[in-house]
Amino acid sequence: MAAVSRIRLYPVKSLSGVDVDSVPISDSGRMRYDREYALFSEDGAYVNGRQNKLVHKINTTVDLSANSIEFEIHDTERTFSCELDRIDNSPELEEWLTNFFGEPITVEQAKQSNFTDSAGGIAPIRVTATGPTFVGEKTLAEVASWYDDLDADAIFRRLRTNVVIGDVEPFWEDKLYSNTPATRRNPGTGVEFTVGNVTHYGIMCKPRCVVPSRNPETGERKANFTKKFTEKRKERFPEWADAETLGTNMDRDGAEDYYYLTVVTRIPSRESGKEIAVGDEISIEGEVPLLQTH
Repeated sequence: MAAVSRIRLYPVKSLSGVDVDSVPISDSGRMRYDREYALFSEDGAYVNGRQNKLVHKINTTVDLSANSIEFEIHDTERTFSCELDRIDNSPELEEWLTNFFGEPITVEQAKQSNFTDSAGGIAPIRVTATGPTFVGEKTLAEVASWYDDLDADAIFRRLRTNVVIGDVEPFWEDKLYSNTPATRRNPGTGVEFTVGNVTHYGIMCKPRCVVPSRNPETGERKANFTKKFTEKRKERFPEWADAETLGTNMDRDGAEDYYYLTVVTRIPSRESGKEIAVGDEISIEGEVPLLQTH
């Protein structure tokens, strides 16, 4: 039976994650703490791994029970520690980050949602997807086997996924978004599934960016990472899934490059107050129009 084997939260967007045994669902259908904070440049843009590879050099250690976070620059003795829930109100931290990046940096807290890439809605249907991302345990092992010097944990770190699923075949998580020929002809469909007693809706397979190709500590790009990934993903794509749906519910056609992995979800606000935990069983209920997932 498919079940949760690992949960990782990323309190600060693009920075290190922290593993937890369970996590409550907050309002707006988000996991508490996940992507609650983010770094911003002077022009209001995210400072993340996609735009600035220096982000990879910042490692964070988070203790949720102690409400603490420590920032450390890789391979240096430069550190900064403070209370987690005050990082958006710390001129000292912003000065420390500004000195490192060489440009003005601010830290902001998401007030109503979170700072996931799909928090603002998924085009062309503007349905927000602030829920966790999912990947299979054996999927991570399979992808790691494509590279001589990476293991499953290294792939997990590069993908920055929230929930790992155990006891299923590689790429089983592709069942959590709608990937039939009918979906391709009529986009706007999701897959309803439960994690324990929490309802989720699988929205789409996540298109990947440059970040997985980089060393998560140094930012150094691994040669041919993306090329090998797309070749092997195409070769190993499940026979029961329709590759043409990889770009469904987005303004892009994904079937050509196969550079997709992990499933983006949304949790309806009515699930607020519940929690998901390691060991929770995952059950697929069926397809549902995205406009009915509120």
